[in-house]
Amino acid sequence: MTTMKTCLFAIAAVALATTGCNAVLGFKDPRLVEGLGPNQDAAIDAPIDAPDASPTVTCPTSCDPFGCDPGTMTCRPKKVFIFLSAGQYFGDGVGGRSGADLHCLQTYDADATLKARSCNRARVHSLLTVEAADTIGLMPTKFGVPSDVPIDRADDGANVADNWAMLTGLNVPHNPAANAANETAGIAWTGASGSATCLGWTSQDPNQSGATAHPTLMVTTWMNRGSLACSSLERLLCVCWSGGD
Repeated sequence: MTTMKTCLFAIAAVALATTGCNAVLGFKDPRLVEGLGPNQDAAIDAPIDAPDASPTVTCPTSCDPFGCDPGTMTCRPKKVFIFLSAGQYFGDGVGGRSGADLHCLQTYDADATLKARSCNRARVHSLLTVEAADTIGLMPTKFGVPSDVPIDRADDGANVADNWAMLTGLNVPHNPAANAANETAGIAWTGASGSATCLGWTSQDPNQSGATAHPTLMVTTWMNRGSLACSSLERLLCVCWSGGD
């Protein structure tokens, strides 16, 4: 009997050493992974670290102050764009500076071609003299209009002037500032004389007047071609540019 017990104990010991596993206790050899071959190391099955995320691409500072297109990360054109308002307004319908800028913004927002210029909506203004502290000549100082870049027509990109001084001074434009069916359709309030402003663009009195531009002409005086009664219906000239927040 003693000999038989000794043999059974020896057989059990050999089986345990061979399998590395006790079916009763459930211990497994940690070197083996279930479902893999007996020579597969469990370390191979460990999770692989994910690759680092792609670095963030930002616009180059050389694009300032006009910014860049976030879709292509290329600089937006360093230009000011000019266009005519869609609507026509009596002298008081212009509504002073705030009203004039709003009319220009409404035209910009409603026209897909203009919006394709990617102007900043906060940088849409009427090309207008309102009072002594708010003149066309002071717009670069008052509103930050870039004064050293080309001015192009917003609808088709034709170049009008090399810079702000050439646009607003006594210079013949390279192309008319606006496309219009005819000269009459292109008349716009500007107040460029400095005195005829329909009382700051708040009056429709036919006895008051407002200086006007003919932006369809290529002559030195296109921005101040005379004046009309404030009871007239005329458009506005608008400018816009990109950049900023």
